[in-house]
Amino acid sequence: MVIEWTAVHDDVYARRGPSVVLLDTRPKGQYTGAIVNGAVRGGHIPHAINIEGLRAIDGTSQLWKSMDELTEMYPEIPKDKTVYAYCHDGFRNTLAYMQLKALGYEDVRLYNGGWAH
Repeated sequence: MVIEWTAVHDDVYARRGPSVVLLDTRPKGQYTGAIVNGAVRGGHIPHAINIEGLRAIDGTSQLWKSMDELTEMYPEIPKDKTVYAYCHDGFRNTLAYMQLKALGYEDVRLYNGGWAH
């Protein structure tokens, strides 16, 4: 369930594995590098898709939105791929993991530590 940087490097860059999708679950400002919160640098891992997992939480009730709304959040993430999810420090990627698993994604993994490490 948890992967280290070495797996990301090996599977995505060294092997150029077409079966892996990188999912950056941070807010857009962190993804673009406009906001740098306690990280060595701003930006994102090249080729990562940015979908903020917190968008699936209803701001009033603090509950997940409907399964249809969750499905609409992840149109760029194919179900037949391995998903490596990361965020700043491990909260948002865990939320995305639970969302994707609830939607039927079979192979979702969490990048240990996140962008800040």
